Amino acid sequence: MSEVFSFEELLTANGTKYDEVECHGKTLRLGSLSSADMISWLRINSSEGEEGRFAGLDLLVRSIVDKEGNRVPEERRAEFIESFKNKDSANNRKAIKAARELNGLNDLAKLAESLKNASGEVKTDASPSDSPVTSAA
Repeated sequence: MSEVFSFEELLTANGTKYDEVECHGKTLRLGSLSSADMISWLRINSSEGEEGRFAGLDLLVRSIVDKEGNRVPEERRAEFIESFKNKDSANNRKAIKAARELNGLNDLAKLAESLKNASGEVKTDASPSDSPVTSAA
């Protein structure tokens, strides 16, 4: 059994996990998102607009870290997403898959359910006639 955190250790612990993926001819380093960053990503990308269509690229850009563990600055994320839109899709898919796995989003079904929950939809066993909440099948 591992050692139990003290309260002070818990406050300062950084549980970021890292992974590397070969992509676009170089090694891309990724870091797992914090809970706050994941919630922000879910809220932004639960829309059906432009942001939602590029949710994978947004997750990738939010996950990218440099050698020192620094992330892409928020004010530059859109620039990076635009750049990835013009890159080879097979390499992008490979990197997005690695970012999803690193962040616990192992398959698209779980991602879709997370996005539905973030948008306020409620999963229910009631039939559409019994409930005002309907689900898109």
